[in-house]
Amino acid sequence: MRITYDSEANAMMIYLREGKPAHYQIIHSPTNPRMIIGFDENENPMNIELLYVSDYVADPQNATVADLVQQAIAGE
Repeated sequence: MRITYDSEANAMMIYLREGKPAHYQIIHSPTNPRMIIGFDENENPMNIELLYVSDYVADPQNATVADLVQQAIAGE
């Protein structure tokens, strides 16, 4: 697993496996999309992109993946 954070884009990418996803699913919060999940042709997740990260995490560089995903889904 590899994690990158782009402070300019305010987005974090969690690479579960390398490669190009076959399709994506946008997960919406009550107000806006905060997470995009890339899947392979067998519906296995390949990557997770978290958007607007600094809106719900004070220190994205030191946050745990579980916290990031949970807060992105909750839309907090």
